[in-house]
Amino acid sequence: MSVVPRERAGAGSALTNTARQVSGALGVAVLGSILAQAYRSQLAPHLSALPVPARNAATSSITASQAVATKLGPAGRDLAAFADTSFVHAMHLTTLISAAITLLGALIVIRWMPGRAAAGASAARPVPAAATRQAAEAPVPAVELASDLALRTAPVAVDGADEPGSPAAVEG
Repeated sequence: MSVVPRERAGAGSALTNTARQVSGALGVAVLGSILAQAYRSQLAPHLSALPVPARNAATSSITASQAVATKLGPAGRDLAAFADTSFVHAMHLTTLISAAITLLGALIVIRWMPGRAAAGASAARPVPAAATRQAAEAPVPAVELASDLALRTAPVAVDGADEPGSPAAVEG
């Protein structure tokens, strides 16, 4: 936001917010797809004994797998255990991928964050004494001088100024 002119700050903020929301939604979609695919591939070898409709239903989600296992009765205990193990494995894989993406993003920000090179360069080289002297000797606009003079010479009210016998104002 520091590179956006003040009059465009609202547009810059809106663009930043939109980019954040879109990237968050895309991230959830991509990680969800990775989770679903890992779950299916981990569970599929354990479903060969099931009929095709039950197999398709069981691979759609962990909830569907649990429902199929419940309908199978005691024979579904193994399916429920395999579904749980597959889901936990898929979550671990998705978490590792998410952590790797986060680490990559942090490294990119650290390396190419705007303003880091400029801040380091300006701190590294001192300001010449001549430049400091020129800034101190630069002419001050008349309006600024007039308002400063008005503030210095304006009367200042004193508590109790309305009481009889007390001074109405004191010079600053």
